[in-house]
Amino acid sequence: MNAGADHLEDPPAIRVSDLADAMHRGEIWPALQPLIHIESGAVVAFEVLLRWTSQRFGAVPPQRVVQLALEGGLLNALTCQLITQAASAVRDWDDGFCLAFNTAPAQYLDAEFVPDLLEAVRFTGLPPCRVKIEVTEDDIFADASGAQEAVRTLKAAGLRLSLDDFGTGHSSLTRLQMLPFDEIKIDASFVQALESSAGNRRIVSAVIGLGQSLDMNVVAEGVETAEQARLLLQMGCTIGQGYHWSPPVALPQALALLRQRGVWSRRGEKIDTSPFQRLHQLEAMYREAPVGLCFLDASLRVASTNRVILQYLGIGHANVLGVGIMELLDPVENADLIAALQAVRDGQIVPPAEYRHSRTGGAFLVSHQRVLDSEQMLLGVSVVVLDISERVKVVEELRANAEHYRQAIELSPYLAWAADSEGVVDFIGPSIDGATHTTFAERHAAWVAQLHPEDLHSLQRAWQEHREKPPEPFQTEFRMRWPGGQWRWMRSRANPMVNAQGQVTRWFGIITDVSRERALGEQVQHLQDEVRRLRPP
Repeated sequence: MNAGADHLEDPPAIRVSDLADAMHRGEIWPALQPLIHIESGAVVAFEVLLRWTSQRFGAVPPQRVVQLALEGGLLNALTCQLITQAASAVRDWDDGFCLAFNTAPAQYLDAEFVPDLLEAVRFTGLPPCRVKIEVTEDDIFADASGAQEAVRTLKAAGLRLSLDDFGTGHSSLTRLQMLPFDEIKIDASFVQALESSAGNRRIVSAVIGLGQSLDMNVVAEGVETAEQARLLLQMGCTIGQGYHWSPPVALPQALALLRQRGVWSRRGEKIDTSPFQRLHQLEAMYREAPVGLCFLDASLRVASTNRVILQYLGIGHANVLGVGIMELLDPVENADLIAALQAVRDGQIVPPAEYRHSRTGGAFLVSHQRVLDSEQMLLGVSVVVLDISERVKVVEELRANAEHYRQAIELSPYLAWAADSEGVVDFIGPSIDGATHTTFAERHAAWVAQLHPEDLHSLQRAWQEHREKPPEPFQTEFRMRWPGGQWRWMRSRANPMVNAQGQVTRWFGIITDVSRERALGEQVQHLQDEVRRLRPP
């Protein structure tokens, strides 16, 4: 059985009979340590650990308890008692998690062990699929026939199997495939060296990939820091166990922890996150991506690329792996791009920029990112290339037609104006006096000077009052002095531009000469007045 984390000195003079009495008095109790889904923090399972709190001896180290149980032939009874206590207690807790129990190598040599264990599980009423038996490599391979047959019997009864402390024994791939394990647990010694040893990281990553490739869950034991958890998740390990989340606790504390964190809900089939699977996923995304993707190594040689970027560069073949950028890019035409890639490689921050390629006639937006490993060692530079040729073409056409557009506005019988969200006019068409004004301030001053003195203040007041109301079209009329000295009536109309929150962001208006319209209106009004005057009473 797993001894847990106690480090007390062995109490002297403890005998087998003391252990037997403790079992009868209920001094043996289960401590539960959660197995955590690293990404969500939810509980996947609890490992059940043996604890003996004696009124006479105090807290007895679990290793001493197991030793006494072996000496007195009490180990099977102790295991079954622990199963009965823990499984009966959690039977009414939230469903979805399982309980994991440790076993000792000697138990697999006892013909009564498996029947007794299965009977204890049946007695508790906990479904067998929620019970997991953890065995070590020494447990099952010390006796190739009896132990393995016992493990197969447990699996056939519906229990789950976990290979504990993987990597510390002498198992081989052949042996690993001999038995129907559901899970392998990476030994804590490898996990706790993740932050300091690149070799350990490679070993752990390989074990994770191995387990997932064999369709097994992989659990990392002994996780003590957030950085270890982050590295494990980055490597594809989804389940962890250790003091980073919780030490072994009594049943009430375990229930509180379960309610706080919740139970991990497996959504459909298990997702394969093995390195083999992720490699194929990345290759598929590279191949089908609608943008150019490329990864350059630390020497700025092509380590991987997709066909889109080859099309962008006008390269008709895909044999560019290992080719440096100086061979792929024109050192004169693409000097800026080459310099940017070198700068990014050397640690500078270079924003995305536009580049031209004369061979294809294309224009491209290139984004580059320096890539480091977990030890901050340079791996290379990732490059994303977006074809913006059409956008650049449209911009250039607009620029070419800018003068035509300006002339069309100035020759129009309708004179445009615009104001910002505060109602301040910041654009107005050319002055009607025909004078050339080089700045907007001069043009605006000319318009104000041409307004009828009686209309200037009323116009400003009407504009101010209108903007204080809910957004709606604005319209007013005023007089302006025309070249030659006559006064003409003008109508100004404007519509507000409103954002999603209903706030005005800008006003766009048109000024129109309505002198003829008003003159006709006055004639019509005069005729109507004459008709009413001549109509008999």
